[in-house]
Amino acid sequence: MAVSGDAPDGVAQGYALLREGLVQQATDHVFGLLQARPDDVDALVLAGEAAVAGGTPDAAVGYMQRAIDASGGNDGLRLKQASLLLHLRRRREAFELALAVAGTARTRGDGRALWQAASIVTNCNRPGRPCRCTGRRSR
Repeated sequence: MAVSGDAPDGVAQGYALLREGLVQQATDHVFGLLQARPDDVDALVLAGEAAVAGGTPDAAVGYMQRAIDASGGNDGLRLKQASLLLHLRRRREAFELALAVAGTARTRGDGRALWQAASIVTNCNRPGRPCRCTGRRSR
């Protein structure tokens, strides 16, 4: 999924490699793209996807943060980052990021982003255990 619409050819090629299960080739390919264009949002997102596919999701967090910074704080990328953080069981960070996106989405009237942020916030609470963010038990 390209942030800016259709993915540039080089990025599309990287996604094709990932779809074929050629993770190392996709990783090498995206590193080449990033050498030429270190702040390319689509290439940074691809690097994050390749890192997850390659079993290094913590590295994906760094690539996603770079993509967020390069995009000027794109809410879609921030939600993707929150989902990744939740997957890594970094619930507090996921909660705070999703809550921040919810605030901007509500202000802009972006129902889709608001719904996605609320889903992430809800999933930050483990059933039967107190949420570190609120101190309350979820049901």
